[in-house]
Amino acid sequence: MKYRLVKARPLRLLVAAGVVSGLALTACGGGDSTNGVRAEVPDDWDAVVEAAKEEGTVQLYFSIGQDVIDNLSEGFKSKYPEIDVEVYRSTGGSATLIERMENDMAAESWVADVVDLAAPLWLEDALDRGIVATDVDVPHAEGWDPEYWKDGTMVLMPTVLCVAYNTDLVDPDEVPTSWEEMADSRWADRMAIFEPRPDTDSHTNLYQLYLEEFGEDFITDITELDPRVWDNANSLAESVAAGESAIGPAFTHKAEDLKKNGAPLDYVILEPAPTFMNTTFVASDAPHPNAARVFLDYALSEDGQRAIAGEGRGNSLLDIPDAIENPEEMYLPDIHETAENYDLIMDLLGRSG
Repeated sequence: MKYRLVKARPLRLLVAAGVVSGLALTACGGGDSTNGVRAEVPDDWDAVVEAAKEEGTVQLYFSIGQDVIDNLSEGFKSKYPEIDVEVYRSTGGSATLIERMENDMAAESWVADVVDLAAPLWLEDALDRGIVATDVDVPHAEGWDPEYWKDGTMVLMPTVLCVAYNTDLVDPDEVPTSWEEMADSRWADRMAIFEPRPDTDSHTNLYQLYLEEFGEDFITDITELDPRVWDNANSLAESVAAGESAIGPAFTHKAEDLKKNGAPLDYVILEPAPTFMNTTFVASDAPHPNAARVFLDYALSEDGQRAIAGEGRGNSLLDIPDAIENPEEMYLPDIHETAENYDLIMDLLGRSG
């Protein structure tokens, strides 16, 4: 699978790194991370599993969709019935999840075992602060491309942006074949767009692509089409399905879900496809460090990936037959440059101030 890294500086979380050999699983904490109370983690995997059963609970801090969490939790529970799964899901995305974790640390009441979010800049900081257990290895990691491992962070799944369109409102010959066509005059008063977000790359990578490929005037041209603006891509997709707009960028899993449920909606993946990575890690001071590792191992397994991405729910880094296929060229811009361009993008969209 090929992917595209824009500019010279690749994402830190995607830099190629060999998978750690063996099962050296003792958590390592850092300066301001958590409570400072660390349970023992055995070297032998069978002993890790037994210790996880004794812990009896794993606490997830996740920002992915509730349906994915439910499927993943149910699958894990069926394999490890002795371990309860407790979930805090951030309905406000990665920003709210980060705020919750920062508050937990400030109150010295850290409770998260496994964290999943899409906020690469915060993750860089979390690594520096010792929040991430950097020496985690689990058996099912062995089958994963080491490009998706770095310092204890694991890319659980990519989320790819597509163009969703209402099949009642868009003729087949109107469907765009390139991103450049998104600024075409035929979409005047017919298109929806979403605002970028400073806290996550999920809603910003598309605009960075526009800047890189077409320049600032391209974003201005889109705003002159008088698009309807949404604060998130999922609400945008629902609006297109409802016929409030004819077309707009959306996440592939959301578009596929609406399509499967009978909405007059289809989608096309244009390349290079803006992509963000849901990244998962075990907390360095996880209250249930063994259960955390067992859960992560399940999530990386074929069964776990089927729970996450099966039946067209989303893309997978493994060869899951029912998952949405990843594009040949995934667009992953430099996270620092994208963050630096946030204010410029908002200004070009007329959304600053």
